[in-house]
Amino acid sequence: CGVGFSYSSAEDTKEDYTYDDDQAAEDFFSVIEGWLERFPDYAKNDLYLTSESYGGHYLPTLAKYIVDYGAGGNTALNGNFRGFMVGNPATDKYSTTPAMIDTWYGHQLVSKPLYDTYQAKCSDPKDEAKNAQDCEMMMLKMFEQVDGLNSYALDYGVCVDDDSSSKKKARSAQAKKLLHHNLKTGFSDSTLSKLGLASIDGSQQPAYDACIDNYIIDYLNRDDVKKALNVKSDITWSECAYNVHYSVTDKMLKNSAPYY
Repeated sequence: CGVGFSYSSAEDTKEDYTYDDDQAAEDFFSVIEGWLERFPDYAKNDLYLTSESYGGHYLPTLAKYIVDYGAGGNTALNGNFRGFMVGNPATDKYSTTPAMIDTWYGHQLVSKPLYDTYQAKCSDPKDEAKNAQDCEMMMLKMFEQVDGLNSYALDYGVCVDDDSSSKKKARSAQAKKLLHHNLKTGFSDSTLSKLGLASIDGSQQPAYDACIDNYIIDYLNRDDVKKALNVKSDITWSECAYNVHYSVTDKMLKNSAPYY
């Protein structure tokens, strides 16, 4: 509750917007079961779950909840849960922010003096608590140094707004599509692939679209889409919800590996 198009109508929403992994699993389960009850034609299908990032907590916790409480024929799942898969999963404390910082440094995106100082002062939780203000400032400096890059796709192009310079426009996903359309008759698939304009077999055009996140945000905030989904028209859909109070213990300390 409080993410996507979901909301609480309570006068004080704090309780409804306070979550931990266990509560999230219960709510996820309720959504899946409710959807299958609403659309029973799908109830006989095998059920697989997929997610990424903090899904490394969400999905194993939900999978255990399903196995413990919802795998039998007494629920809409009808025992059809088959498994889950996660990409770049958050499991322990290291696999989130510390791993991201190491990845930045490994790509030479943050300066060595800053990285070394951060590691010395902030890599140990006790030191991080003692040097909280310094650690926060160093983190902000690192974010500034990687500004404009997609941390999930450091080896790929970035999404550039169309109102930027013409040189940047040429690197935008939309421009790549135009280039592919104009050039595909004059270049081989292998050449187009090297340019990032198509897959090696030409089946995907382009092979990588840096602006794909923007498309889903724009799409879900269209008035006609909100009307079709029967959601509140005054909610602005975004990838991240900042009004949810999530358990710091689960986010920072809990190791979800045993669930796997």
